[in-house]
Amino acid sequence: MKTPKKIFIFDDHRSLCEAALKQWQEAAQQAIAQNSRFTVALSGGKTPVAFYQKLARHPDLPWTKTHIFWVDERFVDSSHEESNYRLIRESLIQHITIPAVNIHPVFVGGGKPRDSAKNYEGRLRKFFSLPKGDVPEFDFVVLGIGADGHTASLFQGDLIDPFDRFVIPVTLSHLKYKRVSLTLSVLNSAREVVFLVTGESKTAILKAIAQEDSQLPAALVHSKHRNCSILADKPAAHSFKKVPDHRKKK
Repeated sequence: MKTPKKIFIFDDHRSLCEAALKQWQEAAQQAIAQNSRFTVALSGGKTPVAFYQKLARHPDLPWTKTHIFWVDERFVDSSHEESNYRLIRESLIQHITIPAVNIHPVFVGGGKPRDSAKNYEGRLRKFFSLPKGDVPEFDFVVLGIGADGHTASLFQGDLIDPFDRFVIPVTLSHLKYKRVSLTLSVLNSAREVVFLVTGESKTAILKAIAQEDSQLPAALVHSKHRNCSILADKPAAHSFKKVPDHRKKK
């Protein structure tokens, strides 16, 4: 059963990033207190770059206990302009002090998407020490929403949630590059999921995703922990009523 997402609207990208930073800090504190580590899965795309840059300006964050994974990746070289690894490395990783063993990229060089997906899934199983049948639970997942309603590299009409897989190859004919992506099972198992949405170009799709019966991939992400939110700027969410920040103390 889908849990409705809360939509929080901000005056600009700066204030949106401030709110996302606060949620990150709170999630990190809680995760480290419980498990001595903080596991995050990050998306590529233009929208989260400013947020990653903001994180990079906070050396006081517990980077030595933070483990960074990728939500999805294009099948391109790590130096390619379309590489999510390159985007996250340049906007965040190269500016912080974090152990190399805490960085967990998707390996896409030389093989096939199916092999890459299998490798990444195996590494997830090992890292999270998963018994058969269990799904990894990230502490914090950052997602975006495409103009067509896709999120991660999960597209409408594709096999986006095979029951026994954490990671899938994505080889749709309309895509410029083949991809590898986490599945809905993994995204929905995360302790906290945050969508970052900006710009007027996202207004229509954001409204469509908010519909209760929407089957768009982004609408199917809900978090079994009932902790899934959309942080949007005014241009993207001008048709929604502003929701007060539920994290502020009364």
